[in-house]
Amino acid sequence: MQLSDFDFPFDSDLVASQPVIPRDRARLLLLNRQTNQLGHRHVSDLPDLLEPGDLLVVNDTKVLAARVSGTKQPVGTPVDVLFVKDCGDDVWEIMVKGHVRVGQVIEFDAQSRATILKRDATGTQVKIDSVVPVMQLLREQGKMPLPPYIKRAATPEDHCWYQTLFAKKDGAIAAPTAGLHFTDRIFHKLKTKNIQHDVVTLHVGAGTFKPVKSETMETHEMHAEFLDVSLDLIQNLSEHLNSGIIAVGTTSLRTLESLYWMGLKIKLNADITFNSLVVKQWEPYELDMQAIPAKDALMFLKEWMVKNNMNRLITKTRIIIAPGYNLKIATALITNFHQPQS
Repeated sequence: MQLSDFDFPFDSDLVASQPVIPRDRARLLLLNRQTNQLGHRHVSDLPDLLEPGDLLVVNDTKVLAARVSGTKQPVGTPVDVLFVKDCGDDVWEIMVKGHVRVGQVIEFDAQSRATILKRDATGTQVKIDSVVPVMQLLREQGKMPLPPYIKRAATPEDHCWYQTLFAKKDGAIAAPTAGLHFTDRIFHKLKTKNIQHDVVTLHVGAGTFKPVKSETMETHEMHAEFLDVSLDLIQNLSEHLNSGIIAVGTTSLRTLESLYWMGLKIKLNADITFNSLVVKQWEPYELDMQAIPAKDALMFLKEWMVKNNMNRLITKTRIIIAPGYNLKIATALITNFHQPQS
């Protein structure tokens, strides 16, 4: 498929620069896949659109205030640095716009600086020299890393606005934006209607900010993201396979579908190693001919975790869910705005 297949007319003025208050008054476009009909609703209508017994799965990742302003030395040119990943030994992967060279120093304050170690097509790495830990630096000086389609500077209010109601685990450098529209009122209505919710954790990574540069889907390199799920969540999914399992956001969807393929890989190789459990980009399409029922895949995954004394599974996924993919666990998706050719 061509990148142009994912294009559509787009007026950037229609993108809100700030959230509507209350958040659940955001508009919701409903697609009924049985009738192919569209409906215009609001997020607050969601409990009326779901059925008793459904399971809503949300991502509880918490966004780091990962964008820090500094100056390039020795000239003092202003620059913003996005801290992406801790590589250990005071080395961090970062994203930075403009020209920087290996050996150049970026100064954040009198006590904190970064020296460029690597700058190439695969990414940028820096060595941190700071009196305070990087996480403290982010808490004290960091700004929220708003998505590129929000055409304004980050403000102190974004520390609240750009965080979901259920955010708990630090690690994302972008919000799982579908979850931003949920409120206590929605969760109360869901509970009243006997609609449960459960959590997964997938830390949104640098791929969110990187534009798609490949002209065809086949040559696009999907980014890997860390996921964290509990044994209880996998059991809960098993018990809801005959009802609706609704993924809130593409991060939740990637997590749920990856669990299926991990279970299948265990079924095919009972002695599979932890590192081999990682779902590669095109692996689901290569394994599809050997597909098994979702209940069996989750059972194999549960048994493997118990065998390895694991209450939580923390691993990575590179899965790409492309047109033609048949969902194995999720039955519906709630997703936020996506830009053309993204």
